[in-house]
Amino acid sequence: MYRKFFQNRDFMKMTAANVINTFGDSVDGVAFTWLTYEISQSASLSALVAALNILPTALFQPIAGPIAERCQKKRVMIRADVVRAGMVGVVLALFLTGELKPWMLLLTTFLMNTVEALRVPCGSSFVPQLLKKEEYDSCLSLSRSLSMIFQVAGMALGGILTAVWMAGAFWIDMGTYLISAVLIRSIRYEELAKEREKSDNLLGKLREYAEEMKGGVLYLRKNDLFLLLVISALLFNMIGGMIGALQAPYAARVFGGAGEVISMMGIAQTVGMIAGMLLYPKLAEKLGGQKIIMAAYTGEGLYVILLLAVAGLGTGKYAGLFLVSAAVGVCTGLISNLFNVLFVKAVDEGYMARATGFFNSAVTIASPAISFLVAALVEHMGVEGIFTAAAVGAFGCVLLFSRWKTAGLLQTEGKEDGGE
Repeated sequence: MYRKFFQNRDFMKMTAANVINTFGDSVDGVAFTWLTYEISQSASLSALVAALNILPTALFQPIAGPIAERCQKKRVMIRADVVRAGMVGVVLALFLTGELKPWMLLLTTFLMNTVEALRVPCGSSFVPQLLKKEEYDSCLSLSRSLSMIFQVAGMALGGILTAVWMAGAFWIDMGTYLISAVLIRSIRYEELAKEREKSDNLLGKLREYAEEMKGGVLYLRKNDLFLLLVISALLFNMIGGMIGALQAPYAARVFGGAGEVISMMGIAQTVGMIAGMLLYPKLAEKLGGQKIIMAAYTGEGLYVILLLAVAGLGTGKYAGLFLVSAAVGVCTGLISNLFNVLFVKAVDEGYMARATGFFNSAVTIASPAISFLVAALVEHMGVEGIFTAAAVGAFGCVLLFSRWKTAGLLQTEGKEDGGE
């Protein structure tokens, strides 16, 4: 099933670079968050680090799209990795000399993720140059699965290192970025920067940039499959966000504790996601995209109902919660891979970086937005009321996608034309 992946050496190198990058991001995400708290003893500053990990994605990825399409993508990704390694090296030096301050960690987190906001569109738009259409399902599926595995491993290692050897987290993080740069440099595919008319003055460059942004927006507005993927991802993440925002009060009420229960749910969902991603190529071939989306929303709706039902299982409720969480993880893995594969098929190569920026920004903004909404409503509706609303929303999406004429758009083979 994954033979094509191992036969494509350049994509294997690209995947290895991204996986190692993800591993390093996970290590420094834990290390920076904990170290900020350890230095400042401020929970709010620690939470701000987490916010700064996602804010640049929402702010800068749409802006970075046209820039990425003008550049040689390999060169941008290599430089981005080297720059981030240098930033981590500076933090390490400050830590070892005892000069590290909380504001330095906050600034470094923001700058590193700003650089990442330029690297991600470059990486996404590089994929179609390395893969043939018939390789999308298996290669992208395995690539996503490996990234998920190493993301979890990085978080685990980051947690261990913060307890026993904080400097080690920075050494490993710096090393992952440098290894990633070497792997990307070794990709044999050589691209040429696209020839475009270039202005010599700043005003002209800004006008060209604005025209490219406008062209990208007009193209994506006409691309039915892209719009469908954005709507689907937003709805799925919003419903999941409604549930995730209330995990702590749910765990405390039903199980009498929160930390260990949330950790168990996270592990189960991750195991399920990896399984779903690995199963995706076979299921996509048999079911097609529309049925996978409907199955994922059905699973999300049933998950909410079963969370409420688990409370009555007595001593078996822990096992029940683990199985239910793993099952919804499978659904998440399937729909995540579907979005990933169809996204590459939906968007023409010349618009890939801009599409990546807009898509990631929209999906990233949705999670904190729905958390704020839940925070405002939970006092009036209660946990059960929010869960019920999430279930109704999920089953409503099943009905929507069963009646919406999406079957042609959601084919998992071939590429649909979504615009000019």
